[in-house]
Amino acid sequence: MCTEIDRIVATEIVADEIKPFTEALGLSPLIFNQILMTSIGALASFGEQFRQTLSEWHWKMITLSNGAFILEPVPPENLTIHQLHLQNPMNYFDNNVSIPTAGIIATIFGLSHAMERFDNKVLHETYQKVLDYGCQQSESSLIIAAID
Repeated sequence: MCTEIDRIVATEIVADEIKPFTEALGLSPLIFNQILMTSIGALASFGEQFRQTLSEWHWKMITLSNGAFILEPVPPENLTIHQLHLQNPMNYFDNNVSIPTAGIIATIFGLSHAMERFDNKVLHETYQKVLDYGCQQSESSLIIAAID
């Protein structure tokens, strides 16, 4: 699943850069919103801590040097939390992951579900690029286990 490639760099972008970035990728607002909603839904269904305080979280978008992006959850200021406990009943994944890793997992789920709904080459390419980035992370084995 993971291949050896050049190191991918992540950079957070500000809110008013999201629409131009996704449009430049060729993703319509409808497709991007589908990815975001599915990403939120994945964490809400897999993570009890996230589900209990869902309305207080927000998301940041991080662009990757390979042209892809990830959506990363940001906990409310009143929560000091660095990990989420995620459970995926479809593959028996049950583990703690860092918040950036939870974002990678959620983005992969969001892209996967969007690919089922929309015939869009960019979605497939972005999915692979996010997976490549995930494979370079210290928690890569957890990412693969969560999505496998």
